[in-house]
Amino acid sequence: MNSVFLKQPKPLKALILGYFLLALVILMLIANPDQLPQVITLAFFGLLIISYSVSLEIRKDYKNKKHFQLFGITIFKYGFNIPFPEYISIFSATQKTDNEWGPVSAMGTTSKEQNYLIRIFYGKLHFTLFRTKNISLLKTKAKELSTLLEVELIDKTH
Repeated sequence: MNSVFLKQPKPLKALILGYFLLALVILMLIANPDQLPQVITLAFFGLLIISYSVSLEIRKDYKNKKHFQLFGITIFKYGFNIPFPEYISIFSATQKTDNEWGPVSAMGTTSKEQNYLIRIFYGKLHFTLFRTKNISLLKTKAKELSTLLEVELIDKTH
């Protein structure tokens, strides 16, 4: 194994916007099929929003890459530098998010979301590499990463 891929989660708001645009395309085709250029443009942006993803590739030689993908195919990649970790930690975290759009924004509410994180530590600094709701996926990726980089894995998910 020469690298570990960590696919970053897509924000829920991006998925909602993408599917909304595709629903709008269908309504526009039904209401007025003569608007083909506008329909194609909206369909393109809707598919782009739904199909994009970002993955981090952590390599054994630590020449890490960030991949921008469409439909799971890498369109372009570029290097990103983070210091080599002293250890890797996995744990659960509750994330609060302000509901800053839509009708609930006026009420000033927040939503809570339970996630599991892989974070690398070096000195007093840290970097979050991966976030998921699936604890078995988290543990698998963390073990792969720990084995690849030959650093200690601290499991705080119990």
